[in-house]
Amino acid sequence: MRAGEVTSLGCHTDLWRPERRSLSAAAWLRGWAPLLAPTRFAGDTLGVLTPQIAAATGLSPTCRVVCGIHDSNASYLQHLLDRRHEPFCVVSSGTWTVIMANRADLSALRAERDMLANVDAFGAPVGTARFMGGREYEAIARTAELPTLAGVNEVMTRCSLVMPALAKAGPFAAWPGTLLRADELRPPERAALATLYIALRSDLLIELLGAEGDILIDGPLAVNPLYGSLLATWSAGRRVFAAGASGGYASAVCFLAGFPDVPAPPAKRLQRLELPGLTEYRAAWRDSLPMRPS
Repeated sequence: MRAGEVTSLGCHTDLWRPERRSLSAAAWLRGWAPLLAPTRFAGDTLGVLTPQIAAATGLSPTCRVVCGIHDSNASYLQHLLDRRHEPFCVVSSGTWTVIMANRADLSALRAERDMLANVDAFGAPVGTARFMGGREYEAIARTAELPTLAGVNEVMTRCSLVMPALAKAGPFAAWPGTLLRADELRPPERAALATLYIALRSDLLIELLGAEGDILIDGPLAVNPLYGSLLATWSAGRRVFAAGASGGYASAVCFLAGFPDVPAPPAKRLQRLELPGLTEYRAAWRDSLPMRPS
């Protein structure tokens, strides 16, 4: 292996100590530290294409190979570049919903809740919480139809709820997931139920992290027509932005490749939903949780 890189070491292994920015005690005690490649910055050039790969792909033989970065950290990086000195959090979505909070107090992290200190591209620790939001959404919605306000109203009228966790990750991984009063919901209503549930879980984790400042949504949840507006409704006046469905990687990749002036795609500010019952629905879900939010 040519190089190690801190965002990947910091999110998928116990080999890195984020606060000390060094290999962990486990890496040394197990004898693994001497076997690991030197850590390099995500934007460092490791070399150029081999002649064989250049010939097979048609790419220039001078094409550089850059160290690279973990995917959620690429999403986070595009926002960090302009906000390093202010609090904000990014909701990076896909199979996993990963919430990364800049300048959050790391003492709030709890391993039993699947919270951890991730590591940004510059090596700084980032308070992080996660759950398998994409997988759970699909299990609940079972449709490609988009959620509607009418669907949300029907879900609240029936008091349909999803109790975690349908995927064994996140703070409720040990609890069996349950759908309550959802059997008769039609496809748009199931999509609404799934959206409400993912928004409730995200809202809770943002609170548990003590995240402050703007909330920026990347990935598939950025194009869900209701998810971000639900977060805005429950976030006490904080600004919520949909930053893009592509995961925000383009501007981060350009920065790492040596093109720092490529702007991030424009983000759309999302408005609160003026829908009676949402505050009460959130309270009913939280009151039914197996673990209190404190």
